[in-house]
Amino acid sequence: MTIIKQYQQKYNKAFNYCVFLFNLLFAFIISFGVNGEFPRIHDTLMVFCILNLLWFKPILFKLLSPLLLIWLLYSPIGFLYGYPNYGMIASLLETNSNEALEFFDKKIMIYGFLIATFFIIFYQLNKPIKASQAQYKFFKYFSILLIVFFTVSIAKDYKKHNNFTLRSSELLYIFPHTNNQYDFYKKTKQELQNLSGHQKNWVVTDSHQNYQNYVLIIGESASKNYLSAYGYPVQTSPFLNRVNGIKYTNMIAPAPYTTQSVPRLLSIPNQDKVEFYNNIVALANQVGMNTYWVSNQDKSDIADNEIHYIANNSKKTHYLSEIAPTSKRFDYQLLPIIKNILEQDHHHKLIIVHLMGSHPKFHKRVDFNKAHFKFDNDYLSDYLSSLLQTDMLIEELYSDLKNSNEPFSIVYTSDHALTPTALKHGISQFSLQTPLFKISSDDNTQKTNDDIISGFGFVWFLTEWLNINTDNQQKNNFLTHYKVDSLNDVKFFDNAAKPYLSAPAFNGELLKPNNDELEGK
Repeated sequence: MTIIKQYQQKYNKAFNYCVFLFNLLFAFIISFGVNGEFPRIHDTLMVFCILNLLWFKPILFKLLSPLLLIWLLYSPIGFLYGYPNYGMIASLLETNSNEALEFFDKKIMIYGFLIATFFIIFYQLNKPIKASQAQYKFFKYFSILLIVFFTVSIAKDYKKHNNFTLRSSELLYIFPHTNNQYDFYKKTKQELQNLSGHQKNWVVTDSHQNYQNYVLIIGESASKNYLSAYGYPVQTSPFLNRVNGIKYTNMIAPAPYTTQSVPRLLSIPNQDKVEFYNNIVALANQVGMNTYWVSNQDKSDIADNEIHYIANNSKKTHYLSEIAPTSKRFDYQLLPIIKNILEQDHHHKLIIVHLMGSHPKFHKRVDFNKAHFKFDNDYLSDYLSSLLQTDMLIEELYSDLKNSNEPFSIVYTSDHALTPTALKHGISQFSLQTPLFKISSDDNTQKTNDDIISGFGFVWFLTEWLNINTDNQQKNNFLTHYKVDSLNDVKFFDNAAKPYLSAPAFNGELLKPNNDELEGK
């Protein structure tokens, strides 16, 4: 009987250590999910301790289970979108039901299923554990050591920030951080409601339009680094590769999320408070141009976000969502609307075309009855195909403008890019590097412009394009030109204007098809 008992003890001991290793792996997965990137070691160890409380102190596990549950529920979202931020909150709360469903990407469902599976395995493994006295003792002292470590970290944090921000732990800080982001979102919404009664104060000193038709195309989630016009090995932009015009190589978007970026592309910048009421649409109206907003993004009320506030400054708005459901809408369906405008209106006009472009989920942006790519990596194929079909749209629009027999000029850029290899929303230098082209009816050569262009000052690019001079530009105390001397001078928005170089740098790694797939592409 003694031999059998010894064997059981050895088996239990080995089994327990295997469970501990599994718990450590599960803790790392949860921490990674909440952060959206490699977690801090002490965060992983904290989750590890909480998981082990199931067998060590079940009553404490029950007390801390709501905390663990929140981390478990958020981790699939964090895997795809990263740590919570204002842009994520705004994008989620300001979408309609169709877009909200799209937020919960297929990958989130897969991650969620894996997390749930891990939790079931964890629960089944830990419930029957009978730890030895030595293991109890080890875990007890390990927990005390971790508590001391956290106490010291929080004390240092308090000394640095003069309050208990919990910044030393991403897992704990997620709660006050998310609340702060939501408060900022509510404050922004309130300011937006006040915009409707704000008087526009553009001061025009000179205005003379060189073209009859100005078309600004705002793409979605298009990275310049995935366009063949900027050197990507797959022909994702054959029209932009060959068309006469100016290619700008250093355009930096003002923010990594649509709801933050588009309004800042179109409005007078300031360090703390952008003058959304002084936007390019209002200026075009003021100088007597007809203005149109043609969009494949969903129509919202004027108070929903700054984009729709600016759109409603247009004399006429056209939303594809009013005539087609989300699941059956493609950007090229905007072309007949634009063509009709060109045929009906022969006045000087500004047409802003807001695309769905390459917004995740990519496969929903692609009409597979048109030209598209098919590589082993379906996710990459769909993203590249969405870029190709945006290029095809620009080519067809160029042709329609040419056939109108009126002088025209096109500017194409994107609200932001995506992260380099995950191809998801996120804050990085790469996700702010966007394409910029200016293509006019009188262009007869291809030119490249290497000036550094700040998206925060892009409205000055647009006023120059429309040939409108204003006092507002000369008197702006934040940015008086779209060109800047150095990347050190470039800002982007993330709750406040921050240095572009403070965002994580690009390591040069891109997703690419296999070498054999690249042949002939």
